Amino acid sequence: MTDETQSDNAAPPAWMRNPKIIAALVVFFVPLGLYLIWKHPEWNTKKKQIWTGVSVALWALIANVYMQMEKDVLNTIVEADQLWQQDEQEAAVDKYRKLLESNFSFIPEDEHPRLLRRVIDFDAENGNSDEARKMIALAKSRDVSLHLETSQAKALRDEMDEEEAKAQASSDSESSAGGSSGGGSKLAALQRIVDKLEDFPDRLAGRTEREKFTSDLEAMIKRFDEIPLDVDQSPDKARAIVELFAEKIEGRYSGYTFNLLDDSIGQIVSDLLNR
Repeated sequence: MTDETQSDNAAPPAWMRNPKIIAALVVFFVPLGLYLIWKHPEWNTKKKQIWTGVSVALWALIANVYMQMEKDVLNTIVEADQLWQQDEQEAAVDKYRKLLESNFSFIPEDEHPRLLRRVIDFDAENGNSDEARKMIALAKSRDVSLHLETSQAKALRDEMDEEEAKAQASSDSESSAGGSSGGGSKLAALQRIVDKLEDFPDRLAGRTEREKFTSDLEAMIKRFDEIPLDVDQSPDKARAIVELFAEKIEGRYSGYTFNLLDDSIGQIVSDLLNR
């Protein structure tokens, strides 16, 4: 028997024959799931047909649920529009807001600007600035262009743009100052990262707290990367800080939030210790 024939008759890898993996692929990547069903060396035709039938039925159900959700969203928009035309703006805005917060992806893309504008204009005009800010932030995060109509809403948007510009300028200023100050500036930035680890959230902490910690640390590492390296000026201090840093990662905090930052941290440690 030739090598080519042996290769053709060889059994697929174990993962390709695992029913759990095949079931997951049927849900998340149908073509590959169906391919593995019909290539399974240990299943007879009847079993393959059953799996295929279940897969088709499952996707028909998912498609039906998806279409129903889209239909419900469209119906809610129509209801809200009717309330708006009847001068029941508060009730209409309540419906718009719930859709934007919970079913944004099911709202037709061309409706995003109109619904957001109505909610933001209404909230800003009626003194509900916190809610208006949330919707403006949502629009920014979703890259939705806003054409606001009320002066209050426009003022809030301008205020948020100014705050964002100041925050960016402050961050740029810190990076610039760190890069030009010399005399251990990068080491000082690393020390701040080490100090930040003392605030590491408990394993039972809420998701919001963990995400904020991770986001803050990622921002600190990004600024660290922008500061010119100055280890040669204080090699002993560099090693002491890096060793403490590595100890915290490999010890108490190993395998938790830092799995998101391993690459950056590994580069920092390597960069410093190899100098």
